Amino acid sequence: MESVRAPERSSQAGTVIDRFQAALARIDALQSRELGDAAHAAIGALLEMYGDGLQRILAALESEHESAGEVRRRLVADEVVASLLLIHDLHPLDLSARVERALERTRGYVKSHGGTIELVGVDHGVARIRMGGTCNGCPSSVSTIDLLLRGALTAEAPDLVDFVVENPAPSARTCATAAIAAAASGTETGHAP
Repeated sequence: MESVRAPERSSQAGTVIDRFQAALARIDALQSRELGDAAHAAIGALLEMYGDGLQRILAALESEHESAGEVRRRLVADEVVASLLLIHDLHPLDLSARVERALERTRGYVKSHGGTIELVGVDHGVARIRMGGTCNGCPSSVSTIDLLLRGALTAEAPDLVDFVVENPAPSARTCATAAIAAAASGTETGHAP
């Protein structure tokens, strides 16, 4: 029977593993059981996220019918993998492109109510969004549009600091624009997605 040797640890991997084990030992030595349990739960959730992301990456790499570019696009579109890329500043799309993707997710609904939504720009992590058109007097869309926009921005650009809805001139003010402004409690700031 042939003997199989375990792969040797690289010095970099060894250093990371040693730091992780030392951090766990410090957590275990904490006097507060509640704090230690919370830290272990956070680490467990983080490891679960990484494990899920690695499974998704491996599954995508098994595809025999997709080009490398197609696999890359699919992985970047995967919410778990995208989160891991963001954590390590490896996401291939910049913040503006990810905010634009979020707005694209909302356009169908906004358009169905006669509205428009566009990205004016992103500066220091704050997106400026302009809404226009008309909602044809549908007051029920007020909170729905706000929730839809907030949800899309959270999913596509969780690192966005804030968003501001820029209203058109008052004479062209729309139901959708008023909805966002009203949902923001009298301000035009969306308070971090």
